[in-house]
Amino acid sequence: MSYLILCGYLSLVGLSVARIRRINLYSLTFADGILVGLLFYIGVPLALIFYQGYLFSYDLSLGVYNPYTDVSTTLNIYFGWLVVLLLHRVSNGSSYRGDGDKATKSLKIMFVLYVVFSIYSFFKAGMSGDAAHWHESLSEVLADSTVLIIIKNFAFAYRTMLFGLIFYLYRVGRLSVAGTIALGAFVATFDMIMTYNRITIVYFFILTYIVFIRFWLIYLVLTFAAIPFAMIFSNFWAIFRASKRGNSLDAFADAALLASDVMKGSKPLIVNMNGVFESSNILVLNYVVKNIGGDFPVLWGATFLVRPLTTFLPSSLWPGKPKVFGTYLGKQIHNHETLTLNSTLFGEAIGNFYYLWPVVLFLVLFAVNKLFNSIGKWIPASGFMAFFVAIGLWRFDMNFTSACLYALVLAELCYLLAYRRFQWR
Repeated sequence: MSYLILCGYLSLVGLSVARIRRINLYSLTFADGILVGLLFYIGVPLALIFYQGYLFSYDLSLGVYNPYTDVSTTLNIYFGWLVVLLLHRVSNGSSYRGDGDKATKSLKIMFVLYVVFSIYSFFKAGMSGDAAHWHESLSEVLADSTVLIIIKNFAFAYRTMLFGLIFYLYRVGRLSVAGTIALGAFVATFDMIMTYNRITIVYFFILTYIVFIRFWLIYLVLTFAAIPFAMIFSNFWAIFRASKRGNSLDAFADAALLASDVMKGSKPLIVNMNGVFESSNILVLNYVVKNIGGDFPVLWGATFLVRPLTTFLPSSLWPGKPKVFGTYLGKQIHNHETLTLNSTLFGEAIGNFYYLWPVVLFLVLFAVNKLFNSIGKWIPASGFMAFFVAIGLWRFDMNFTSACLYALVLAELCYLLAYRRFQWR
């Protein structure tokens, strides 16, 4: 059985490499991003899990995932992988239309919206307080502020789509290599300061990779060499942000010293890699597969379809409005009302549709890819932005996709108002 499981993995990797080679960097799409995100958040961690033989996390009381004995979870991952490959095979690329002038203006609009919304969220959530803990403050304010929830969703959407817009401008010759890297680095750094999140580092890594795609082999070698350092930094940052309270120099120093102390001593590779690849999400996926239809009730589309369609409908108007999928997991696994756990894109699909999940997942992703391609008639960079949205979808819930679409509409309305009605230059 172990031999068959490994053969299945290697076959899927081979098929994925063949599909990756067909990606057109002049016409990136949502489907391309789904495939790249799969390889980063599922493919690479699985290779390390197969090598180690197991996966566990100190932070989650979910036991151990063994890919050779937890066959149902491994097979569900393989089914989902085949769905992604089929999606990429049948999806058409977006029609590439070089409109550097509009894209440059759109970048200015989106960049301003992103910075304003991020700074507003930072201060509104009380994250600048002298004794505030970023997550506790944010959770408390979000529970009572619909406006902050909306603005936070927009900020998360823009920090993702900006990377696609930056790459588009590089492709049409409006940004140099240095300008592209500098803008991407700024967004990634600014976001870490504002939110303490690390996903923009992943976006930035992928941005630099596709910019330097001609030197892919050298870049790949350098990436493997840098992984140990990336693991150290990522795990340090996770401990630092968990322990820091307030924004004084003493608070920074105390959190840094604590993180340094915790980091001392060796940990298994399978634990260290979590900071880079969020591999603990596969543990949560394992929980969903084992408990769906039993301890974890099937949601039948509540978070996968209904929630995205009602993203900004206030709960006051619909008290029974579905929450994001990760909130249900946090409540079920740790009995915590504000804890959000991610189970990858596959986990949410399984939790919503049980045995029907591969079919529904394909249909929904196919429809979203078509939608972003259609938007490309009016917004030339939409496919490039959708590429990064799809990568982020592996770390968030399906609700994230609709939030990005709403944010894209808002940015386009601001563009029309600023450059058409008032003729800004």
